[in-house]
Amino acid sequence: MNSQVCTHCHISQPETEFSVKKRSATYSTRNTKCKACQRKYTKKAYDANPEKQIVSAARNNLVFRKRNKDYVMAALADCTCAGCETTTMLTHYAGGPSEGQPVGQAVHCALSVESVQQAIDRSIVVCKKCLQIILYEKGMMDWGFMKHAERLAWLAERKAQGITRKPKGHYTQYIPRTPAGLSAPAAH
Repeated sequence: MNSQVCTHCHISQPETEFSVKKRSATYSTRNTKCKACQRKYTKKAYDANPEKQIVSAARNNLVFRKRNKDYVMAALADCTCAGCETTTMLTHYAGGPSEGQPVGQAVHCALSVESVQQAIDRSIVVCKKCLQIILYEKGMMDWGFMKHAERLAWLAERKAQGITRKPKGHYTQYIPRTPAGLSAPAAH
């Protein structure tokens, strides 16, 4: 186990007592102050000028959120939906409670890129429609979605039959004009 001397308190401590400053695939460096001294330094700087620290933190959060959002969008660029193989309106779905944060929360909380990548690795890529189906099947979405899906299926069936005129108003008003052989959706 490697040790390091803190530049503030001059005590030799294990390397784990120093936060990682920069991390990359080839090397990582650690802070020169131990975690305890760094906490004291940060608290002292905050107490000296809290307004400046709050503005700085807010600005950094916006920068990190944008960086994380761009990272997630780049990760989605070459993906297809796990359910229907489409490439539009994709999102990451973690599949329910899992260790760590979901992708959206990792982006919103301005976490590190490594944390965002871990969240991506724990999730699957699905389109918006497949996500709605998954949530409906898990009981996390109400019947309103299924009524909408039935309506869309009915309209798609009509389009396949060559009927292009859309019903006026709510689709249940158009049921008397349903062509032979097509089933109309159930009324509410």
